[in-house]
Amino acid sequence: MKDSPPNPNDNIHPDSTFDAIIVWKENTKQKVGGMAYEVILAPANAEATVPPQLAGSPPKERPISGEFIQQKLKDAEERRLAAEVAKLALIAKDKERAAEAAKRVEELNDSFSKTAEKRLSAKFDAAEENKNQHFKELQDRLKEHEKRSEQVRQKKLNQSASEEKADEEAEAAAAATS
Repeated sequence: MKDSPPNPNDNIHPDSTFDAIIVWKENTKQKVGGMAYEVILAPANAEATVPPQLAGSPPKERPISGEFIQQKLKDAEERRLAAEVAKLALIAKDKERAAEAAKRVEELNDSFSKTAEKRLSAKFDAAEENKNQHFKELQDRLKEHEKRSEQVRQKKLNQSASEEKADEEAEAAAAATS
C-alpha cells in the first residue's frame, strides 16, 4: 500500500481539498490471493460538486385542485374495484376447479365401485357354478355307488338263491340215494 500525500514540490494551494482516488492492483509479489491498492490524492474538481445521478430537472409543480383530487380518488376507487373483481374471478375459478376435481373423483369412485361389483359378482357366480358342479359330480358318484351296490346285492341274492337250489338238489340227491 502506498499512501502518497501531496508532494510539497507540486503547485497545490495548502487550503485546497482533495478527492481520494483508489486504484486496486493484484499483488503478485506477496502472498497468493492478496490484494494491493494505492491511494492517490488529487485536487477536488469544483465543477463536480453534485454527483451526476442527483443532478436533474427540478420537480414539476402540479396544480392541486378539487377536481384533481376527485379524479385521483376516482382512479383509486376504479383500481380497487378492478382488483376486487379480479380477486373474485380468481376465487370463482378456484371453486370451479375444485368442483370439477370433486366430480372427477366421484366418477372415478363410481367406476371403481362398478368394476369391483362386476368382479365380485363374477367371482360369486363362478363359486356358485363350481359348487353346483361339485354337487352334481357327488350325486353322480353316489348314483354309481348305489348302482354297484344294487348289482352286488342282486349278485349275492342270485348266488345265495343258486346255493340254496344247489343245497336242495344236493339234499334231494342225498335223500334219493339213501
